[in-house]
Amino acid sequence: MVTKSQAKSRADYDIGQAAQLTARTKCERWAAENAQYLQETDFPLADLAKSGLSAEVIAEMGAFAGKKNAVGELLKGVLGFGSFNGQPIPLLSDFYFLPYLQTDGFCRVKLEKPVDGAKYLSPTAKVYPNRHAYFLPGEKAKLLKAAIPLILTEGEKKVAKLTQEIRSTHGINAVAMGFPGVTMWERCEEWRSVPIKGRQVLIAFDSDFAKNRAVQLEIAKMALWLWSKNAEPLLLRWEAGKGKGIDDALVAGLDLAATLQEAVDTNLRDLLEAMSLVKLQDVSQYLARYHYSKQQVSALYESYGLSELYGATTASVVSLYKREVKKELAHPEPSEDARPLIAVQGGQLPQMVDAAEKALLATAGAGCEIYQRTGMLVRVVEAEKITHKGIRREGGSPVLVPVDATWLCETLTRLCRWRKEDARASSGFRDVDCPTKIAETRLAR
Repeated sequence: MVTKSQAKSRADYDIGQAAQLTARTKCERWAAENAQYLQETDFPLADLAKSGLSAEVIAEMGAFAGKKNAVGELLKGVLGFGSFNGQPIPLLSDFYFLPYLQTDGFCRVKLEKPVDGAKYLSPTAKVYPNRHAYFLPGEKAKLLKAAIPLILTEGEKKVAKLTQEIRSTHGINAVAMGFPGVTMWERCEEWRSVPIKGRQVLIAFDSDFAKNRAVQLEIAKMALWLWSKNAEPLLLRWEAGKGKGIDDALVAGLDLAATLQEAVDTNLRDLLEAMSLVKLQDVSQYLARYHYSKQQVSALYESYGLSELYGATTASVVSLYKREVKKELAHPEPSEDARPLIAVQGGQLPQMVDAAEKALLATAGAGCEIYQRTGMLVRVVEAEKITHKGIRREGGSPVLVPVDATWLCETLTRLCRWRKEDARASSGFRDVDCPTKIAETRLAR
């Protein structure tokens, strides 16, 4: 005879088996295999419930815990580490996993008690070098439609609560996406596929941004990046008394429809004015980083009255921007394009070749099949694609052939960003291909 609890366990097991069969990513497989352990401790479901999340949304998130006698190994597999200062994390705090289901292995871990000052843990770069945006699987189709306003926030629970509220409120047409942290937005791969041209993008970071310069800088940076991509950046605000995070505010009764309408009635100037701790120097730096032209800078300041906001004339603003462009060219900040930047300058041939060689070494075995053999560079090709001494070699086995300057130029142009000063260009510089001299010099070394 099968008891009620046994029947439930068997049903859960069958559901888990079905989920494993349809899992396409490592995260989906982890979630399917371990979701049943979410109820073994009180913390996970209680923590998710604090954000007002329904059982259906929690299930869609794929949040999971680990089997008690195996959770340490699971933690190490997900993060790349399982202890702090020699103490196993499972002995320091209860926790659960928040998978980014569209990825093949990126998860964050939410802790009940801070460990080494952290409430969340992310994978090490060695285990998972990239960072991703978070959204619920059911929202992917909406993310790909630029006509649907996009709400950006930080943290998985906030995205889930926003999504739940949007779905349950008549008349709201929006989609929510978030980041592992306020500084992570530029590094998220999803920007390659999420269309933002012409899109309304509402930034909904925590309400305490008013006293936090670091967060204000990220909001201003994000807004200027969005504007450079022809999106419409807007600021989503609510009273501090309603709660720090957007999920807290919604639980406290925030009217999301009215709050969204208030944001739509503002513009970029209103957003930057709210960033009272952001200075003109900061703005100029971001304009240079995101490759604004002098015409775009002038249009931005004149259209939104930013000269008055920052107490400077448009001419002085453009002059400051040009200085930042030169600094950016010489010492570029990280951008959405992760390739190394090499400035093409006269009299710097050895340094440019060194930088190019460094890029080749950094990508060896990771998409750039180039090697050194008996003092020369060689690359791998399939045997059936070449003829040696007039004889066709069959079988498909790889062979090594010498690297020539043309192939190396193309490869270095793909691996690096090459930039050259040009007074005729609106921004003061232009992108160029890898100079042939670079490839020839490297081959001659």
